[in-house]
Amino acid sequence: MISPFDNTGRDKDILKSFSTALQAEGKSANTISGYVITARQLLRIHKNDPSRITQESLDSFFSGFNARNQTQNIKKAAINAFLAYLYARKRLNSQFIIKSHNITLPEPEYLSKGEQDRFFEVLQADRARIRDYTLFAVMLYTGLRVSEVVNIRLKDIQDDQLVIRQSKTGPGKGYIRKKLTALLDVYLASFKSPLGREDYVFRSKQRRRLSVRMVQLLIKKYLRLAGIRKDL
Repeated sequence: MISPFDNTGRDKDILKSFSTALQAEGKSANTISGYVITARQLLRIHKNDPSRITQESLDSFFSGFNARNQTQNIKKAAINAFLAYLYARKRLNSQFIIKSHNITLPEPEYLSKGEQDRFFEVLQADRARIRDYTLFAVMLYTGLRVSEVVNIRLKDIQDDQLVIRQSKTGPGKGYIRKKLTALLDVYLASFKSPLGREDYVFRSKQRRRLSVRMVQLLIKKYLRLAGIRKDL
C-alpha cells in the first residue's frame, strides 16, 4: 500500500499545499517557511506516513528540541497548524492538540524622548548617514518591524501610504505622516540614479537589500555613538 505521502504517490507535494493554505490564512513568508520546515521534520521521523503519528511520537518529537519554552512554543504552533491541516483533509484519523507553555516575557527596553533625540542627532551629524536616518525614522513613525522595513520597495510608497507586503500579521497598508513623506522624498532624491519600482528602498553600498542582521548591527552602532547603554 502506498502512503499518501510517498514520493511516488499523488500527494508528494503536500508540504507545498500546506504552504499555500498558510498563505491563504495571511501568514507571513517567515512564518510559512518556519512552519513548513517543522512539518517536514515531523514527516521524516514518521517515514512520511501520518498514520504513524501518536501522542507518544509527538512527545518524543518535541523532546528533541531546545528546552526553552519559547523555542518549544514556536515548534508547537507549527505542528498544531500542520496537524489541523491534515485532519481537515482526512489525512489523520485522530485530532491532536499540542499544549504550549505559558511564557512571561520581560518588558522590552525602549528609548525615552531624550534618548531618541540623542540617537537621531548622531544620525544627522553626518550626511552620509541619510539612509540610516531615514530608515530609523520610518521605524519610529510607523512601528514597523526590522523585517518589514527592509522589504519596502519603491512601489510600496504610495502618496501618504506604505504598502506592507511581508508581515507577521499579513499584508496590508499603513498611513505615514507628512513629516515622514518629506524625509522619504529627500532620501530618494539623494540617489545618483533613480530607483526602479521593484528596487528596495534601503540598500547596501552593493545595491542589495539590507539584511535584518545589518540593521540590528546599525542600531547597536548608533546607540554606542549616542552613549546609550541599552540592548534594543
